[in-house]
Amino acid sequence: MSATAHAQALLFVYGECGRFVTQDQFNDWYDNEHAPLRTTVPGFLTAARYKALDAPPKVFPKWLALYDITSTEVMQSQAYRNLRLKASENEKQVIGNLEVLNRRMYELVESSDASEEESNGSDKTARFIYVVHMQVMKNKDTEQDQSRYKAQEDHFTHWYTSTHIPLLTAVPGYMRSRVFRLIEHTELAGKAAKSVQGNNPFSLLAIHDWSVEGVKIVNSPEFQMYMTDAEPWKMEGEEAVALMEDRLFGLYKVFHKG
Repeated sequence: MSATAHAQALLFVYGECGRFVTQDQFNDWYDNEHAPLRTTVPGFLTAARYKALDAPPKVFPKWLALYDITSTEVMQSQAYRNLRLKASENEKQVIGNLEVLNRRMYELVESSDASEEESNGSDKTARFIYVVHMQVMKNKDTEQDQSRYKAQEDHFTHWYTSTHIPLLTAVPGYMRSRVFRLIEHTELAGKAAKSVQGNNPFSLLAIHDWSVEGVKIVNSPEFQMYMTDAEPWKMEGEEAVALMEDRLFGLYKVFHKG
């Protein structure tokens, strides 16, 4: 069974250099210091970085790092906390000058692989990922309590996994889809604007994986047909709506366990 089969949580990190850090400085730090240290922590199963493939204006942030971990408790472990003690002066300087380093912790809600045969045996890192940020919100013209809101979020998640994901499996090279719920988030960049620091990410996240290059997926008629619609999802009776924002990323680098 693949290591990702045991992953019940995801560390999701958006990054953007900004004016004070060059792309070469950012990548050298992330590839040779930051990510390798995290692969040494028990509970970290996989690590990979991706670069945005979006057409303007969806090109910010440009960089994304994904870490599959066994559970959200890994982030509270002493081994993970000790990483701060190992931080070099270079790391402190780079983070302090970045425009975005947004760290998010998600717990797994649903996972769907193309087939059991494909998902077992080895860890295959996706070469292209379709990222969808999702938020269920009450309709401004209706009243609802918190328990009702939770039920609507569950209803939306069920719709997305049972109706939308099966459509994406028709796109050539499809590997799997996962849906996550946000647990916590932190903006670490020293040069982040106040608008970025105070921004609350959407509560739901879907990540869809393909084994082929992004340009082949993005230009395929199947993918263009099934991408997120511009119109938001609405619950029956229009008591709630779900906003969805999508991003496209291609594989940049894979990190192996330290």
